[in-house]
Amino acid sequence: MKTILILLISISVSSCRYGVTYSELSALKDKKQKVESILSEELNTKNQRVLRDYFKAVKEIIYDFSTNRSMQSYMHRKFFRYFSEKICSDSLISKEHYDVFLSKCKVNDFFICSEEIKFLDVMLKKASTYFTPKELSAITQSKNCKRLLSSFGVINE
Repeated sequence: MKTILILLISISVSSCRYGVTYSELSALKDKKQKVESILSEELNTKNQRVLRDYFKAVKEIIYDFSTNRSMQSYMHRKFFRYFSEKICSDSLISKEHYDVFLSKCKVNDFFICSEEIKFLDVMLKKASTYFTPKELSAITQSKNCKRLLSSFGVINE
């Protein structure tokens, strides 16, 4: 009985630990909506914070995933359970919107936004290297994911 209890506690603790990153990925939907709501606005301090929050969250999720082998293993085991057709469109901004923000961040050859914004395509390319061919195939079968990732140069059509 003791052994079963210890086993259940350890499983629930490890699931919670990686569930946090999954919930952070789910929270990108709200951050993405905030970013898209400021698309036509001027880039003031408040709007720069909104941009920073979104792009920093993307960077942190990718960094956490790339540095934690246990998390990678967990993701590979649970990928097909959690992957949905809408995950890309819910969490990633379009390349067109990204380009608008990049143009707003450059003023007289100075980049006035946080550095995370500059490197979204690089971060996405790095993240794609951690998926298995089977997982990448599932991702590219989603029309939304294929369109978004192709526009950033992460995958080739």
